[in-house]
Amino acid sequence: MNHLELIVDIQTVQSIICYQCTDCPLPFSKNYPYVTLSTNTNFEAKCLTTVVKLSDGSRFISKGSAFNCPPATAATDVQLNCCVANHWAEELSVDHTVS
Repeated sequence: MNHLELIVDIQTVQSIICYQCTDCPLPFSKNYPYVTLSTNTNFEAKCLTTVVKLSDGSRFISKGSAFNCPPATAATDVQLNCCVANHWAEELSVDHTVS
């Protein structure tokens, strides 16, 4: 008698889909021509928004993903924001305080 063995290899894949842009618009718009979506399949990846306050008072914003959320920085002109939700679009207003 032949026995049929079924071996199922179940793999859990965790991924996150994040907006990606460099010099992102303020306020953020997913319809901006240079905003794309990126998928990060690293375990525990996060969406990351980096806001840098420039010397002229303007802000440079980039979005993407990171393997882990970087630790908080002591710099007063850099803000790092992480999120674990797909398509995270943090709304930053012009009056947003960068810390």
